[in-house]
Amino acid sequence: MAHLNVGLPKLLVFAIGAVAGLLWMFFDCERKEETSSPVEKLFWLFFVLVFLSVLWSAAPQLSIVGASPRFEGVFTYGLYASVAVIASAIVRRGQSDLLIRALLISNIGVVLYGLLQVLNIDPLSHVWLSQVFLGRTFSLLGQPNTLGLYLVLTMPFVLLQTKQTSLRKKYAWIAVLLLNFLVLISTVSRGAIIGLAVAVICGLLWFKRCTTKQKTKNEKRKTLLIIALCIFFVGFLLHVTQQRFSHPSEVGRSVSSRAIILEGAWDMVTTWPLGYGLETMGILSGRHMPTELLQYESLTTRIDRAHSQPLDLILSLGVQGAVVFYVLMGMVVLGLWRSVG
Repeated sequence: MAHLNVGLPKLLVFAIGAVAGLLWMFFDCERKEETSSPVEKLFWLFFVLVFLSVLWSAAPQLSIVGASPRFEGVFTYGLYASVAVIASAIVRRGQSDLLIRALLISNIGVVLYGLLQVLNIDPLSHVWLSQVFLGRTFSLLGQPNTLGLYLVLTMPFVLLQTKQTSLRKKYAWIAVLLLNFLVLISTVSRGAIIGLAVAVICGLLWFKRCTTKQKTKNEKRKTLLIIALCIFFVGFLLHVTQQRFSHPSEVGRSVSSRAIILEGAWDMVTTWPLGYGLETMGILSGRHMPTELLQYESLTTRIDRAHSQPLDLILSLGVQGAVVFYVLMGMVVLGLWRSVG
């Protein structure tokens, strides 16, 4: 029930937003005929593969609706596609400011609620039954890893707003940015923290390229402040990491069990590389997992993820789906790099 309390309402909000946005697009009198770019064609090819994956799914109904706790079936992917199409339409109509404002408002709301969880003063903690996450922050997104990735993707917009706003509001946006760092670290999501580290390194290289070598007193103070903040956040990361992995159920388990799960997932891929359908790993993985996994997981534990995005994609959509997805991501990143350059 703890998972249902978070997952299903989130999908309901997505569904309402997607329907409202699609209705707006349908009745908009300013629609124009526009040619599709290679990125858009790959985008639609990926989602066509998602919908067609029901045909080769080992459990078609499960693949459509999704399994608890994530419910990431075809229905959810359809909502993601709708949100992406609506965002693209807003940008094409020259209303990108509206989209950025919505992202900033959602980021602030998610971060402030996450801060309540970090401070252990969440008034709804009894509803979420957050002990299943071992004290990790999940905010309004229902899962620490999802929250971490969401913050990694929306923090650049907060940074952009911090840079472009007036001096009077700049300090408020700097505070929001620092809270983003704090809440992201409290998720103890390794993928999100690695993504943040890569983003910070790329941002520093870009900043170094765009600034002159001459340093003023003010800039030296800023550098010292940044170093002090880095020390604080690294210390906080070490604290929350130690807190998570000192838990009796996590000691020695996380890394060792995931290595064995990866071995079992690879066996599933080599057995059938064309994919088993969305959300089906949980009902099929048992026959492929090595018996050594029982040293770390109970017999009743359901292994529903490979803990590797490439393997998860291949297991659900096949090699063809993984190839299309990563070519699409590569083209998006290349386009962003060229636009910045």
